[in-house]
Amino acid sequence: MSEQKKKQTTSKTTKKTAAKTKPSPTNSKSVKGKVMSYQKTAVQFHSAAAEMVRSGVNNMQQGVLAMQAGVRDMQSAIGEQRKKYAEGAAVFKSGVDEMVANIAAMREAIAKHAQDNQAYIKQFLG
Repeated sequence: MSEQKKKQTTSKTTKKTAAKTKPSPTNSKSVKGKVMSYQKTAVQFHSAAAEMVRSGVNNMQQGVLAMQAGVRDMQSAIGEQRKKYAEGAAVFKSGVDEMVANIAAMREAIAKHAQDNQAYIKQFLG
């Protein structure tokens, strides 16, 4: 074959081969295929991120509710403890008041006893 015919034949087969291997969008080796694959992956990532955010918000809301319940319980326990302390302080104060009254009575008794002793000593010594 002549050289010109060889070139024509080769160019025809190259065109046929090129037509056969035309990149399809689903072919991951082609640029369009890679772009589509990246876009698909990006959509999956966005979807997964949105699900994580939803899940995180739900978990956070449940945690906040649990914390609020715990705070309510703690406030209730503090209120009960405060009432017990107030009752105990009242009992303690009444005991202190009684003790002070008894001390005053003892002082009066000691003072009276001292006067009686002084009177006896005056009478005895003359």
